[in-house]
Amino acid sequence: MRELIDRLTPRERTVLSALLGASILFAAVFIYVFLQERPAARRWTARLDEARRTDLALSRQWKSAEEEWKQWKGAEVDLAELEAGPLYKGEAGYRDFRLDLQALFDQAGITVDDLSFSYAEFAKDGVRRMSASFAFSGTYAALKALLDWVEKRPRLLCVEKVDFLDIGSRPGFLELRVTMAGYHED
Repeated sequence: MRELIDRLTPRERTVLSALLGASILFAAVFIYVFLQERPAARRWTARLDEARRTDLALSRQWKSAEEEWKQWKGAEVDLAELEAGPLYKGEAGYRDFRLDLQALFDQAGITVDDLSFSYAEFAKDGVRRMSASFAFSGTYAALKALLDWVEKRPRLLCVEKVDFLDIGSRPGFLELRVTMAGYHED
């Protein structure tokens, strides 16, 4: 190896020394950067993973908040309907209660027998309970239509009691005694 070096001219030796020095310097810089950047890359990868987890958690919270907002928006509509007057009011309230029941019977396509009314006053707030009891003969579909109509009414009209009188003697036909109530405010 020494013989090869001796055969080189001084200029070639200088160039070769410069190349060797540059190679050693490049290797040292590469090793330094590689060893320094690898832990930094791990830290950045860990930060990126944490940011992704945080983003996922925040998007879940956002979705949950949107669902809750939609529910509150629906409650706002319900409250507006209640404020508009779920109670029957004044002297016309008794008549309106009877008209609502008649509209209910007409829309459900049922005929009722033995319709009777009763009234009860509560001790507080000047609110009276008006109830109507009637016999109903019809199909399950008619009963379903009746209950659906009651549920969709803006007024506070509710089914208080359903007595099943006969459900099996005629197939597909029901005989019931239904008590419904509405509330009247002076």
